[in-house]
Amino acid sequence: MVRDWNRYGLRRPGPGQEWIRVGNDYLLVGIVSGIVFGAIAAH
Repeated sequence: MVRDWNRYGLRRPGPGQEWIRVGNDYLLVGIVSGIVFGAIAAH
């Protein structure tokens, strides 16, 4: 889980969402559902 999302230029997660890092990518996922709402490739 990415807690300092602002440091990486990510937007604030919505209610029930969190950013996770997978390799060099960031995924915005629903905490309960696991649905991916967005993805950003890290540079």
